[in-house]
Amino acid sequence: MIPIKIKPLEHEILSSWLIRSAIANGIDPIGFTNGIWFNYRAWTRDISRYLSSNKIKTLAKVSTLSYKDVFNLTLESVLETILPKSELLPKKAWKWVIPIGIRNRSRTNGLYFCPLCLKNKPIFLRKEWRLSWNFSCEKHKILLQLNCPQCHTVFSPHLIDYNNTDITRCQYCSYDLRKSPPYPSDAQATNLQNILNNAVSNKTIPTNNSPLIDNTLKGFFITIRILLILFRNFTRHQNIKHILLRELGLTHLNSYYSPTHGNTLDSISVNERHFLFTVMNRLFRLSLEEVIMLFRQAKITKEILSPRGMLSSKTITYISSRLESRSRKKFTTIRKKSTIHVKNKNSIELLMSDIRQYL
Repeated sequence: MIPIKIKPLEHEILSSWLIRSAIANGIDPIGFTNGIWFNYRAWTRDISRYLSSNKIKTLAKVSTLSYKDVFNLTLESVLETILPKSELLPKKAWKWVIPIGIRNRSRTNGLYFCPLCLKNKPIFLRKEWRLSWNFSCEKHKILLQLNCPQCHTVFSPHLIDYNNTDITRCQYCSYDLRKSPPYPSDAQATNLQNILNNAVSNKTIPTNNSPLIDNTLKGFFITIRILLILFRNFTRHQNIKHILLRELGLTHLNSYYSPTHGNTLDSISVNERHFLFTVMNRLFRLSLEEVIMLFRQAKITKEILSPRGMLSSKTITYISSRLESRSRKKFTTIRKKSTIHVKNKNSIELLMSDIRQYL
């Protein structure tokens, strides 16, 4: 049994609970997990995303938590409600999960924080902060942060040691992360973020007036993801981007946003996700017919909205059916007429004599 019993807090993520338990027991998180799972380098893996059944049983056995309690601390407990089991393979990237970018025990991405939440006790880290549809703190309405503003290294509370157990300070330069400058988020975009969080928590599709017709939670999240990816792709095309932002009343963002290349939706910066949700929130104010008219005006075709082999949903299928197909220009091949030069009688006789040698 773990000597000091720490009860998980609502919405707390597994790594946060392990760090708090380690501090309560007077040991660093690395030594703490080594004592639970021998010869298992827990912090070189994304244990908050997925933990094997055997590892969960071991942790439940040495603590006061049940198997279900431990499982509910993982991101798998959230994602299983919106993704099919076939997409939750341990060695594959998961949709909606921000990758932590593991380099030994170091991180290059993944665990965001709210500097104002770090001022309130008990200090803990929320599951939502690892899910890519979350870009702001629901309570404080500010953008989540990833890096220390002084040394720019990624937030890494698992690297604390028993001499310094303060997770509010950067583990590399000791900067007080609670003093990180707050950046306000768009209130309506944050509201849409919270709608998705509530949909997962309540396992129900939101009943607000939205241009979506999906009747399952999985279909709802597929639609949201497709539209986010499409909007991100559209911003690479100036004409489409200009029309969409103009019609949605967001022309002031036209020069603000430039998408990064080579990153997935789940690994882009919090600023990019904030922009995409600001656009998506405006889209949610439209009716389904208005969305279709907007896409037609931006010359978005069926092939752009629903590429072959891509996931789809009832909403996307319906919108696609109301869009034009990409026009294919028919090119007529014009063959150049060859000019025939008439030869004289002597030239023809010479050619025939050469041919007769092979007859």
